Amino acid sequence: MATDLTEQEVQDKLLAIRRQQQISETISPSRTISQPLSNVSESVVNKLQVVQPEPKTVCTTETCKGYCGRVDCPWPAAKRFYDLEQTLKAIRQQRRHPERVLRVWKVPKKHIASSFENFQGGDAIKALCMDTADREKSIFMSGATGCGKTHLAVAMMRRRIETSSKHLEGNSSKPPVAIFTTVPELLFEIRQCYRDGGPSEAETVRKYADVPLLVLDDLGAEKDTTAAEAMLYLIIDRRDRECRWTIVTSNVDLAELQNTLGARIASRLSNMIVAPIKLGDYRKKRTA
Repeated sequence: MATDLTEQEVQDKLLAIRRQQQISETISPSRTISQPLSNVSESVVNKLQVVQPEPKTVCTTETCKGYCGRVDCPWPAAKRFYDLEQTLKAIRQQRRHPERVLRVWKVPKKHIASSFENFQGGDAIKALCMDTADREKSIFMSGATGCGKTHLAVAMMRRRIETSSKHLEGNSSKPPVAIFTTVPELLFEIRQCYRDGGPSEAETVRKYADVPLLVLDDLGAEKDTTAAEAMLYLIIDRRDRECRWTIVTSNVDLAELQNTLGARIASRLSNMIVAPIKLGDYRKKRTA
């Protein structure tokens, strides 16, 4: 699929193919091409085929299927039309069902339903996070266990999906658009770099430093190995320098993090929007 195109760009290209290949604009794309190319009916190919002055030069479905390279061959147009149709469908479907994309982004099942609509904490922090998501600004949220930090982090990811004009789910050949991970899980993955058969340090840093949106949940005050903390700093520092959208949650404030994880990490986090959450146990409020 043409996953790098916006919804409007997909629609424009579909319209261009309609006009180029003389497909009536009253024909629904879903009815015109609603199956894989190998199963496209001859009537569909006929709709896509441009009338030639010499019928003998027009490709037939039995002998070509797009391999001839001719500009006027109907089969490449059919495939482009089908791919664009599928992209448009995927963009619209992800808005209706963002949970599928959130799972691809590694959001835990426990938090998959989190949204701004079902957040029952303070209105001020919700408004701040909604604005932060709309502007794709990095944010550091701190507060006691259960105050809703993870809920808000996932809600921001959900808003990114619901307002996007691009297909965000990705595929096996493309890096993800976003990753959710807890910091303990990330540090565990970093430690695997120093074991035989584990990923390289460069691969791990690149994976988390280069992804457009990264959620680091539960950044604690506990110490780790010097090497692991150094790699964590590299990830946060590179994201800070490249202005990549990062969401960090922690049970402790920046002052305490500075005492345990060091001034360099705390300094990079201070460049984000710093949002202390002064709420009680949000989870108890939800079940009340």
